[in-house]
Amino acid sequence: MKMELTRAVFKTLKDCARLKPGESVLILADTLADYEIVTKFGEVAHALGAEVSVMVYEAREEVDIEPPRPVAAALSNADLVVDLVTKYIIHTDSYLRARKNGVRILCGTGITQDMLIRMVGQVDYSIILESAKRVKDMFDTSRRCEIRTKEEHLLTMKLGDRPVLIRDGVLEGAGDLDYIPGAQVSLAPLEETIEGSIVVNGTIYPPIGRLNKNIILRFKEGKLINIEGGSEADIFRRWLKSFNDPKMYYVAHISIGLNPKARISGNILEDERIAGAFVLGLGSQMEYFKGNIGKASAHSDSVVLGANVLLDGKYLVRDGRLES
Repeated sequence: MKMELTRAVFKTLKDCARLKPGESVLILADTLADYEIVTKFGEVAHALGAEVSVMVYEAREEVDIEPPRPVAAALSNADLVVDLVTKYIIHTDSYLRARKNGVRILCGTGITQDMLIRMVGQVDYSIILESAKRVKDMFDTSRRCEIRTKEEHLLTMKLGDRPVLIRDGVLEGAGDLDYIPGAQVSLAPLEETIEGSIVVNGTIYPPIGRLNKNIILRFKEGKLINIEGGSEADIFRRWLKSFNDPKMYYVAHISIGLNPKARISGNILEDERIAGAFVLGLGSQMEYFKGNIGKASAHSDSVVLGANVLLDGKYLVRDGRLES
């Protein structure tokens, strides 16, 4: 497994991060991260000629809490950051400052050795990118999206002219942020047009993980107005309420998963990349989506499996499978 892990990390740094000799690289982790992965990234980056620093800080209790000041300073002073923290910080001011300073950030929050080997080392990214471009083209030319589940629930929304983003895990230039493993296609629908209900049957994180019982989310004019289900629905409801932040109830983005090696695991980094999965993000909204929500107290993703996704009445995903 060590050889396979080395190969996957090499591919990540060379092909995804596009690391160049002489660049300064910060390998960032918290105390819950897999330190063998952290060490492997440092070793391979050094072998590729980079100047490597490794920082580990105490894991936070919640996501999107600002990192310690020394970490925040280091984030803004590297050419490349490989972010392996388990409690993600992608919506923090520290992250935004680093990107404005031109730092490239490759985020693999909570990634495991198995995920690296299977979803990076064993996939052909060129094939994934072909699928991503096709999905992007369909969203670019469509104005209405419908998500239908087997439970006869329907969620509708208008798409507008906002950017449709391919998240393939490849950093394109200074200040770019992307995620490993790839891939997803994501966009922000017109918030006020989101109406109806959807059955979440995969994962909600934070605060839960893989669901034991389906949860129904109901929306009106873009706002989450009701959460139905068992005890896990109660957990999600209390978690959202704890922030006392109205923005936590609005849809920040939708995404379509594209990785053929991803499978349901309870790890959101993997689950939201399952090929054909529909993902609904609530709360904090990255600036590149060009939406109306902006920064919120936190962010949560809900993964829906086996759904039908239609764009202007044409199937993009049928019963959880991407249409060819």
